[in-house]
Amino acid sequence: MEMIPDRLERAKFVAIAEKYVQNYMEGFQDDGYCTEGISYYNFGMAHYIVLREKLYRDTQGKIDLFRNNPKVRSIATFPQNIVIVNEVYPSIADCNMAAKPKPGILRYLGRELGLPLPFSKTPSLGNTDNVTTVYLDVYQNYAAEMDDSGDAGNPLRSYFEQSGILVVRDPKNRFGAALKGGHNAESHNHNDIGSYTIVSGKEKMVEDPGLIPYNIKSFTPERYTAFKSLGSYGHNVPFICGKTQSAGKNFMATNLSCSFSDRRDLFGMELSSAYEIPQLKESAREFDFDRKKLTLTVTDRFRFDSAQVFETAVTTRADVQVIDRKKIELSRNGESMTLTIHSSSNNYDIITEEITEGRTPYTRIAVRLRPETAGTVTLKYKVR
Repeated sequence: MEMIPDRLERAKFVAIAEKYVQNYMEGFQDDGYCTEGISYYNFGMAHYIVLREKLYRDTQGKIDLFRNNPKVRSIATFPQNIVIVNEVYPSIADCNMAAKPKPGILRYLGRELGLPLPFSKTPSLGNTDNVTTVYLDVYQNYAAEMDDSGDAGNPLRSYFEQSGILVVRDPKNRFGAALKGGHNAESHNHNDIGSYTIVSGKEKMVEDPGLIPYNIKSFTPERYTAFKSLGSYGHNVPFICGKTQSAGKNFMATNLSCSFSDRRDLFGMELSSAYEIPQLKESAREFDFDRKKLTLTVTDRFRFDSAQVFETAVTTRADVQVIDRKKIELSRNGESMTLTIHSSSNNYDIITEEITEGRTPYTRIAVRLRPETAGTVTLKYKVR
């Protein structure tokens, strides 16, 4: 490949890169949250690093995409803050359910920004046909020669306040959860306000469906109706009056509240703004994460102007055993969890459904209350 001979012409391409790469930065909140999850974080950040390094070297440091960019440090810590426990990450929106951050990215960011980011100490073998990965491998192996193997630790929680995302953990890495607020106009959005992922050990016991194979309808107006997994029906959020959440920035979690302590974290939100349902007057969800009891309690409180059907759901790839109408056992690769159901009226049905839209099927467990004007339903998960 030959270099463009005219220096001014080369400078024009550099100026274009500097200007339009800012669009990538705008995809992140100031708190560093990436709405597209770890999969797209890996893809975008790898290319951003290659561009930054190329411009930095070719201009002897005069152009540095990291300089004077207050978001960069927050964005660099996104992987260590979004991890739940034991290197298990939530598969929010169109994120691959097994995605993990690329070690080369963490090595590079940790070294260049002076941050104690966790990364693999094993150098890459270079087995790839992706030129971006090749560049990262070079930077990664260079960084491996340095003594910068920082330990990011394991805080009890990570709160992306601007984005409305809370990740909670117990101090022994036994149990953790990711809890989502936000709005329904995020990149690769799934209409998933109020959803959550629960991890026991190294297993996701309750989770989002994550990425399903794209087809001609994936990014059309039919996105949320042609697929159960891309709309709120395929998530562990309320299904109210037979209606799902609506798409758009105005459909959001409101009145977020939180109370944190070493023993337990409370996180609440109002979900009625996510639905276009005139009869719905209130749909409040509260998460109660208890580190001592190893429990997550999800309580929905609802109110209508007339008797209507309220339904909440559990989405899981664990094995499901319905013991009775109040108790369900979830098990997966040696991990197990008990789900206890309580309703203010005790007047509900349990309905299970297998959804097979993606590469790995998942089970949707619906707790459907019979028509009521107001009430509560509580799902309590406990590690066994």
